[in-house]
Amino acid sequence: MQEDTIKITSTLDVDFDDLMTDVDLSHEFTLRDIVRAAVSSTHIPLPLMSEILHCPCLHEFWKEMESQPFDNEGDIEYLELSWQGWKSTFDGKNEDSSGWMFDGVGKAGEIPSDLIDNCPKEEIDKMRAEGYRQGYAIEMSPLYKLADYIVRVKDSIHITDYDVDWKNGTDGSTIKLTPSVCLLEVMYNVMWELSFFGNPEQRNQQLESLKGTIDEFKKAKEEGRLDEVSVPWEDVKEKIKKKWLDKEN
Repeated sequence: MQEDTIKITSTLDVDFDDLMTDVDLSHEFTLRDIVRAAVSSTHIPLPLMSEILHCPCLHEFWKEMESQPFDNEGDIEYLELSWQGWKSTFDGKNEDSSGWMFDGVGKAGEIPSDLIDNCPKEEIDKMRAEGYRQGYAIEMSPLYKLADYIVRVKDSIHITDYDVDWKNGTDGSTIKLTPSVCLLEVMYNVMWELSFFGNPEQRNQQLESLKGTIDEFKKAKEEGRLDEVSVPWEDVKEKIKKKWLDKEN
């Protein structure tokens, strides 16, 4: 008889009927537990599991995860699945959507240096007092750097209505609610995020390209040549305004 919920553990052997079973969120699990469960099922062959999760590099990610010891000395405290919804109108048509996001979550009250450099001191002090946590994109991180972080499901859902919130300068609505999530949703959305730039080799190539762009920007800034490698914000703003005015007319 199938249980009402399933625990993600270091020994979970996934069967087909487990995929649509809600995960027991009271039981703690790590990213390593999720990936190991995906690659080691005795019931679902790896090529089939890769197809189900739309992740042909599933085995490559597992090899990378196991290739080096986990090191948790970075800025992340845990990983988080969060449910978000978006509402908008474009050309008179509703473009509503929703889905799961998978990110790293920073330590409470620790503010990144870029925010400290660009936000008023009173705002930074307020963020610290409220236990602000920075969100971190993880799709360019090697998996051994993420492997043993705890994975949590956010205990609220967030909905952004762009038709209203952008006009009012608000950030949307947050509802205190822990959404249920089945095992397939957990595995699929985790692997979707991790494979955003492809397999480890493709991801590393993208990372090197990005680092090159950043280095070029920093050098141009030091040499006073930013106008050669960037577009002034005022020019961008005027192009955006013109684009939307043209659409409205």
